[in-house]
Amino acid sequence: MLLVDVDTLLLSEQEVSGLTVPTLLVDRTERKRFMTMRGHLRLKRLVEAEQIIPLTDLDEGSYKKIELFQIDAPPKWAIIGWGNAILKDGKHDKRYDNWLRQHALPADLDAAVTYLKEQLDFDSLIVHGSRVAASIDGHRFETVEETGEVLLQAVYDRFQQNKG
Repeated sequence: MLLVDVDTLLLSEQEVSGLTVPTLLVDRTERKRFMTMRGHLRLKRLVEAEQIIPLTDLDEGSYKKIELFQIDAPPKWAIIGWGNAILKDGKHDKRYDNWLRQHALPADLDAAVTYLKEQLDFDSLIVHGSRVAASIDGHRFETVEETGEVLLQAVYDRFQQNKG
């Protein structure tokens, strides 16, 4: 399972202007962000296989404006506001809120990962970036430093190996 900061997957207009590969506009908000076609395909396949959990510091309303995760590749789970909320099938997961109260925990990334591990019972967690890793130090995970399309390809390849 890959826990990835959404911002590391998306490209700005400036970043896209220098590319020679096909790209797609996936965030039609004022920030206008893009993905390569190949990265988009890999992301869709990982989402379909439930092998990725998007993570963002955006609030729920702003996250829902990112077309990529609403239309193109809606994930089963998403962590919003760096752990302030969890979406399940695109809807606010009230069970997470209750779970936080029951365990007297703050709504943060470490709590969100703990909750999702209980819900999903995944074997391994791959985390992208030192910022994410520093926020979940109570969990065993593997870190990767690749970004964007390279990251998605690496995780996709690993998923295919484990599947076969």
